[in-house]
Amino acid sequence: MVDKKLLDLIILLTFNSRFYNASFSTFGRMLMINTQLNPKPHTHLRLAEPGFLNKVSEKIKGFINSAIAVGKSENQPGQTISEIPDSNVAELVRVNQELEERLKEKTRVEQELRRANEELAQAIEKEKKLHELKTKFLSMASHEFRTPLTTVMMATDMLETFGSTLSVSQKDDFLERIKVSTELMTELMNEILQYSRIDNGLETLVSKEVDLTRFCSELVDEARLISGSCHNIIFLVQEETDGSIFYGDPLVLRQILNNLLSNALKYSPNGGTIKLFLKLSENLVTFEVEDQGIGIPDSEINSLFEAFKRGANVRNIQGTGLGLAIVKKYVELYGGSIKVKSDVNRGSTFSVNLPLTQSATKQFHFSNPI
Repeated sequence: MVDKKLLDLIILLTFNSRFYNASFSTFGRMLMINTQLNPKPHTHLRLAEPGFLNKVSEKIKGFINSAIAVGKSENQPGQTISEIPDSNVAELVRVNQELEERLKEKTRVEQELRRANEELAQAIEKEKKLHELKTKFLSMASHEFRTPLTTVMMATDMLETFGSTLSVSQKDDFLERIKVSTELMTELMNEILQYSRIDNGLETLVSKEVDLTRFCSELVDEARLISGSCHNIIFLVQEETDGSIFYGDPLVLRQILNNLLSNALKYSPNGGTIKLFLKLSENLVTFEVEDQGIGIPDSEINSLFEAFKRGANVRNIQGTGLGLAIVKKYVELYGGSIKVKSDVNRGSTFSVNLPLTQSATKQFHFSNPI
């Protein structure tokens, strides 16, 4: 019959000897890392106590040697396992508990370090993106504001120098140039401020009832006034038997579609047909804007919706590179999606899908162009 105290001692010794072998190097590595990360002493971290690991090592070695000595003397007359002092067993249990506490402390410190490293990496990435945006903004501002400012200065100088000799029509021409250039700069600044508000989470959506057919028809009429006669703008809508009502923010919806339509006009310098499709399904409303313009190179499709990003083939067409970035931000605010298909020199098609929260639409078919 094996003495119960011997079994307990063997279990404790076995566990602590293995724990010692595995933990000694682990604790050492952790202390080394901790010292490198922060050379200041951690008063709360008891693992850093001078000589602690050596003391634990010597105690465990002493207990193991005692157990071996007792085991060898077991067959000697008058020697029994019961003669192992209880204090030694209690001390071994205490050291075991202390090691477990330090293991927990080690795990906690490692988790804190890992979390701090992740937060630092995120902060660095955010700072990097902010720096890139600032660089792109300065580049865009210096380029896009130069032309209208030059126009304003030139027209002002002409009026100031030759005002008394200019005809009324010539004066009106210079004043019109100043007005157009001022409106362009105002539009540029509004886009920058708008993007900043969305990017900082300051924009909110309201929910109002919108008659989609009427709403889109009005936008197309406005686009026709702007484009003149060089573009043919067509509105195609799916009719449905129960009426088409969309619950959303009309100002945001106008911003999305106006940006897409104005881009279609701007990047179709040779004219052509521009189509706005309104499609309805069980859970989605889809807007598609199709043009026959300069198109987008395949290599730039993936980065098209980044702030201040403009295609390499836009040449001298003015723009901030914020229009599509604003559209994407608003679409995501709705919980929707936006996609683009494009062929260089053949045109582009932008598709916006927004979720239908309430709608009585069930069956649809295309009507005649409006």
